[in-house]
Amino acid sequence: MIARPAFSAYAAQERGQVGIMRKLFAGIVATIIVIIGVVLMWPRPDTGLVLYSGLDYGPAVADAFTKETGIKIAVVRLSTGSLMARIASQGTHPAWDLAWFDGATAAVSLDQAGLLAHDLPAPANLTATGKTLLSQQGAYVPTGMTLAGV
Repeated sequence: MIARPAFSAYAAQERGQVGIMRKLFAGIVATIIVIIGVVLMWPRPDTGLVLYSGLDYGPAVADAFTKETGIKIAVVRLSTGSLMARIASQGTHPAWDLAWFDGATAAVSLDQAGLLAHDLPAPANLTATGKTLLSQQGAYVPTGMTLAGV
């Protein structure tokens, strides 16, 4: 039988090495966390705005806006359902700046999911009907009204 005393010089030396390894590991983990934080917070070049558009005329309006203001807009043109799924999957890390859909149902759903900012200013030139369509929290702004009859 081979045995070793619990508090021998060898055990103390072994515990010291384990302590050094733990400190080294903790230092490596802390360094990785700091590097990730710096990368996430590092300023990115301003490439303009990203517009998620569920409307066929979204790209044409974005081009006209760029010509008028000089602000570049990258348009992602998909169906409203596909855009909703993309926005939901991005959650609190959105890759979009503006979303433009036909109808308020999509915007209401995104707002209820907590994915929209609040306190957007209302356009000054809204009609009385337009003002009734505003979100109470300022989460979205109507850009038109669609009516259909059968």
